[in-house]
Amino acid sequence: MKRILGILLALCFLMSVTVAAAGAEPWQKEGKKDKDKKDKDERDKRDKDKRDKDERDKRDKDKRDKDERDKRDKDKKDKDERDKRDKDKRDKDERDKRDKDKKDKDKKDEDKKEGRELPYTPRSGTEHFGHWKLDVTKE
Repeated sequence: MKRILGILLALCFLMSVTVAAAGAEPWQKEGKKDKDKKDKDERDKRDKDKRDKDERDKRDKDKRDKDERDKRDKDKKDKDERDKRDKDKRDKDERDKRDKDKKDKDKKDEDKKEGRELPYTPRSGTEHFGHWKLDVTKE
């Protein structure tokens, strides 16, 4: 009798498990499909958001790089222009100085040829008028 009860109990257990599994399977499958679809949609959305963010970051980085290059190029161009202006000014100053020195030398040579004295360098109390000197100190 115990043996028959054990077999019946085992048979009832197997039948209840089989019915429960068979009855629950379609509902779980639909839920699983919905859940899989929902998970896939979320993954797709995350992936799209990540791609969009990566594209924005790349555009921003490219823009920053371009701005930096433009600024570097502009600074270099400005520096080159300043250097050119400074060089031109130095060259002009040197030419002017050479011209002035040449004129002074020519004037000295002319004064020597005409027999005039070299220009007088005034000291304190004297004034220089042409090739004459005038003492303006008070007595």
